[in-house]
Amino acid sequence: MNLSTGLLFILLLGSAGSHAAEAVRQIRLASSDFQPYYGPQSPHQGPLAELIQTAFASQHIESAIEFMSWSDALQQAQAGTYAGVVCGWDHPLRRQQYLFSSPLYYNELRFFAYQKIRERNLPALAKQLPRLGLVKDYAYPEQVQQAGFVVTRVATDQQLLQLLLLHQVDLILADSATTQYWLTQQPLQTQVQIQPSEQVLARKAMHLLINKTYPDARQLLQQFERGLLQLEKDGRWAQILTPLELPTPARRQWR
Repeated sequence: MNLSTGLLFILLLGSAGSHAAEAVRQIRLASSDFQPYYGPQSPHQGPLAELIQTAFASQHIESAIEFMSWSDALQQAQAGTYAGVVCGWDHPLRRQQYLFSSPLYYNELRFFAYQKIRERNLPALAKQLPRLGLVKDYAYPEQVQQAGFVVTRVATDQQLLQLLLLHQVDLILADSATTQYWLTQQPLQTQVQIQPSEQVLARKAMHLLINKTYPDARQLLQQFERGLLQLEKDGRWAQILTPLELPTPARRQWR
């Protein structure tokens, strides 16, 4: 090997090492259409989707989010088709199957009905307005399941509102911002008829869920957390979530 050939070989090795160090990992995430937080029709697929993808991108991970019903998203992620789910509430059963990110934001669950709901006792409310609409496989508070409602479950939040609008249920339990989003698609007369409950039944933290059986799942979550920390420090976290006008992100705890 002459000198020029040797130099070329060294340069090629260095170039290959550089490209290897910058290699981008690609993952797929499953999600429901949960407007205004994330959905296929929103710019950048919504603020929460943008936050997640930006955090991963800062760690050289390209994340594609594919939308389906929430029930299908859970099933597909559990089967290993996807690395994880955008986004989920905490629940002991889910802890068995998924690694949870730090809280990304909080949402509020309220009842919605054609009348003002002031009753705070759930068994008493179930007697007044017995037919309740819920979304399939959402981790609702246990007290709702035990209150005595006659429950109808549907696949999406949009379908949930339709149950109420068609008087197929007496009330629904849903995220406040999501319900208001879908209500804005209705005539103004309908919008003013639907009333949220005075009581916030639950305030739930939303997490990115990573399937424990996915290759290098813990490393993937650690990389995501590093990306979040970087976004928090440089101010992009707050900037990305500005369209939601949500509270300042909660202090995150490393897992």
